[in-house]
Amino acid sequence: MRPVTRRHFLRAVTAAPVLSLVPTGHDDVNALVEQAAASNPKAPRAVYMMFNRSPSVVAVPAGSSIRTPTDFAGKHFRGHATDVALQTFPALAAKVGLAAATVRISSNEDGMGAVVQSMLKGETDGTFGYETTITAALITAKIPTDRVRFFFYRDLVPELYGSALMASMRLIAEQPALVDGLVRAVNRGVRDTIADPAAALAALRRRVPAMVEPAEQARLDLTLAGEMGHAEGARLGIGAIDSQRFAAGMHLLCETKRLARVPALADVFNGDFPLPATEGITRLAAPHR
Repeated sequence: MRPVTRRHFLRAVTAAPVLSLVPTGHDDVNALVEQAAASNPKAPRAVYMMFNRSPSVVAVPAGSSIRTPTDFAGKHFRGHATDVALQTFPALAAKVGLAAATVRISSNEDGMGAVVQSMLKGETDGTFGYETTITAALITAKIPTDRVRFFFYRDLVPELYGSALMASMRLIAEQPALVDGLVRAVNRGVRDTIADPAAALAALRRRVPAMVEPAEQARLDLTLAGEMGHAEGARLGIGAIDSQRFAAGMHLLCETKRLARVPALADVFNGDFPLPATEGITRLAAPHR
């Protein structure tokens, strides 16, 4: 099969998470847990865990009086209706001992830049989103990034994973060799990006000439260091999961969102496509996270 290039990887790691039922895709695994909990027969399976830490954050103005997550009570937060941070907020609230119902949440489908600027004008107290997306929006709008502070889901809800490469059940059943090849190709794209980030950005520039390079540089740096930096990566490598941690995250999501059932691990993640040990990426692991 045709290998996945650096360009394809950059498109994957910067894409908005919208769960798709096409043969393959890159999406939020927490949304997939909800599909599996609802026994959706068309739900795909994750086959390569790209983000071994949640990319979600709650952003607040740097000078905000909000110092801990329990200070969210009585405050007004805004995000896109399908935003992963907003959708998984009940899990965060449960972990920190916050009654989610005490937080006022509204949705706004404007671009992230507009949502963040609304917060900085005092129209809301905080913003749901990804660290990468909010940071890129600030840079694009020429707003200093130190004007916001982040509450990181990866620290507050460490059970949660982020986005994964997914494949349809039909593709897995009928063409497993193709799925295996895709997993290995995407992994090669990740390795190439780590080895030469400048070439990755150059590939993206050819695809999107109008891109704001400092914003995309920040997005890439934060993706590699944050969303792909869980300490378990040193042991398992990018693409694999810790089954106990993953199961704990599923239980937390299903309990706090009152889903119909807790799906079996195999209903969400298919582990039949492991990478050879020689191809595993272990260098992204942060030593203390």
